[in-house]
Amino acid sequence: MAIITPFILLLKNYKSVKHIFTPGLVTSTLLSSLFLIFRKFPPICSKLPSETRDGGGCEFQWREAEMYMCLMCVIMIKNRTAVSIQEMIDRFLTYSKVVNTVLFFRIDPRFGFVYVLLCFMRIWVFPDIFNEEEDEVLHVDDDTFKDVLRENTKRIWVVEFYANWASSCHAVAPVFAALARRYSTEYLRFAKINVNKSSKTAKEYGIDVTTMSKQLPTVIIFKDTKPITWRPMAGKNGKLVKYAFTEDNIVRDFCLTQLHEEAEKKRETYMKKKKQN
Repeated sequence: MAIITPFILLLKNYKSVKHIFTPGLVTSTLLSSLFLIFRKFPPICSKLPSETRDGGGCEFQWREAEMYMCLMCVIMIKNRTAVSIQEMIDRFLTYSKVVNTVLFFRIDPRFGFVYVLLCFMRIWVFPDIFNEEEDEVLHVDDDTFKDVLRENTKRIWVVEFYANWASSCHAVAPVFAALARRYSTEYLRFAKINVNKSSKTAKEYGIDVTTMSKQLPTVIIFKDTKPITWRPMAGKNGKLVKYAFTEDNIVRDFCLTQLHEEAEKKRETYMKKKKQN
């Protein structure tokens, strides 16, 4: 169940996530299934060593079955905290490749080295498993950030501070893009700033940009050029409170529905004044 759940959700939400079907996803899925293909499908499986009495190599050995059971347990536990379908699939593929590596090395170290090489080649040729559609998201940096906020002070900005090296940021990316498509309007806009290249702005708002940072991603609402709401935030003891950046949590905690209504009223007021003039 742990293995098929991500793909059931993927099929169920096909229309909203069809853009994620990429060469990176296809090749990663193939690599994650490679040991299963080698072990269960003839004539390849008949050439593999086996512990069965008949010498046939097309049945799982008890150790292999045990590792697949462990894989399912790990995926079930890890995916409980997933914030998007993409993150669930990414975790499934990552842990599956780890198990595949161990199983190939058990059969023959040469198989293991070849498999690891194929995984690195996949990362080199297709570095991204998913395509992130961010048509409604503006990318800013240290030089443009303040200018964007001051361009129209009536405009509300939802800004994500992220880092390319942080897996948590990659997990939140599709969630942020989906919210931008749903809530963006003339007076409510979404933006992202890469702290790798624009650390000055991040530090100005107290965001730790080191590789040990637990503040990435950080999402801040700017109104009248000033931050009014942000996550994650510090608790009463001064320590950061872990935050799950799911769509429901962001909509609720950042009051996006109310902000969207406020932005629409501003737009209607502007249009009325424009017609009167």
